[in-house]
Amino acid sequence: MVYIRDNSLRRDKIKILYNFMNYLIYGGMYIYMKQNILNLRQNKISYWVINAILNYIIRLVPRNKKIWIYGSWLGYKYQDNSKYMFEYVNKTNSGIKHIWITKNKNIVNYLQRKGYEAYYYLSLKGLYYQIRAGVVFFTNSHHDINDLNLISGAYKVSLWHGMPLKRLYWDDRVDLPSNKLFKHIKLCLKMIKWNIYSNVSRDLTIASSNFCLNSFRSAFRLKNTDDVLLVGQPRNYILLTSKYDYDKKKFLSSLNINIGNNNFKIITYMPTYRRSDRLIERQNNLIKELLSNYKLQTILKEFNCILLVKFHELANNDIKLIDNVYFLNNDQIDVQELLKMTDILVTDYSSCFIDYALVNRPIIFLANDIKEYERFENGFYVDYYLLAGKLLAQSVDEFVFILKDILTKNLDYYENIKYINSLFNEFESSNSCSIIVDYIKSKLKIKED
Repeated sequence: MVYIRDNSLRRDKIKILYNFMNYLIYGGMYIYMKQNILNLRQNKISYWVINAILNYIIRLVPRNKKIWIYGSWLGYKYQDNSKYMFEYVNKTNSGIKHIWITKNKNIVNYLQRKGYEAYYYLSLKGLYYQIRAGVVFFTNSHHDINDLNLISGAYKVSLWHGMPLKRLYWDDRVDLPSNKLFKHIKLCLKMIKWNIYSNVSRDLTIASSNFCLNSFRSAFRLKNTDDVLLVGQPRNYILLTSKYDYDKKKFLSSLNINIGNNNFKIITYMPTYRRSDRLIERQNNLIKELLSNYKLQTILKEFNCILLVKFHELANNDIKLIDNVYFLNNDQIDVQELLKMTDILVTDYSSCFIDYALVNRPIIFLANDIKEYERFENGFYVDYYLLAGKLLAQSVDEFVFILKDILTKNLDYYENIKYINSLFNEFESSNSCSIIVDYIKSKLKIKED
């Protein structure tokens, strides 16, 4: 008699044990994070140490290349390049599971109502997909997904939140000590930490021009030729296609702004964020002076214009409203939709002008603290005076003068716009999302179902 061993029972026991261990791991992780993640954030050293350890442990978990997760703006916003990438792939890539991870439960509800798959970052499913996802997209850092590093081992794609005018990371020397010895020590410690774990590490960075490529390589210490893909930003599809032509009145009505007539122009003012209290105060004084300027108010009425003011996501301003001027709530506006509607853009150092240059409309650079910004803030990758050219206004009076010249068509701004596009938008196109998807599939050898 020949004895044949039946392994099916053993396999069933192993499967039950495996599922039980998964339950313990994910369930335990879920309970621990819910109770301790807020406390961990307050201790930066402990926080970094835990993420550094996770960087080597989590990568042992097998990843599924057909699970792609997305996040943006530290997990609290549904916008920017990740948003447009997410919506594109949900329409075109049925063989891959696309999931939005967020720290905002309102976004979860909103996306699920639209038929998308989205999870709260500390939910069991949210944690599971963070650990199992093969590809991760972010705009700011790994914190777009979770403050704890659960994406180690995944293929990380940095879509970023704009092409670089201002110096970033390794090129930003504002916080360095003036003492040479302490400066050297801090840079050495930064390099050690960077090589062990960094929340902006990536496997792929997109850059819309060779100039941007060189800036990113310098800022993030990128080395390999595969690190950067020369392609446009997903969010600029809206600016480059007629499919997104909006009705201005309807758009403003969605923002609770009602305009009586139809033939009006939108001037949008989008100043950038400042870290220095000195420069924040100076910027606020400039804005107050601008909005109290009688000539500006006269021009707005004479040329049937409204001025929309949108501050940077990180800024906090409290300035009084006046006629023909409206302040936008950052939570209610998609910047790309706003740029699409804008007839004249006013900014200082915000990278929004790079996107806006694609529509070939006038830009005014209102900046009265250029030297101070270079000294006390990030500084620039390009000569700002050359970039702004004759569109630079360093005072409110200069701004009003340039604005009137543009409205009366006495100022030729096309050469400036052409220069901006040649520098930053060399590879912009309306099919950037498709190029990025094809590149990742080829790189990871993902086959279509």
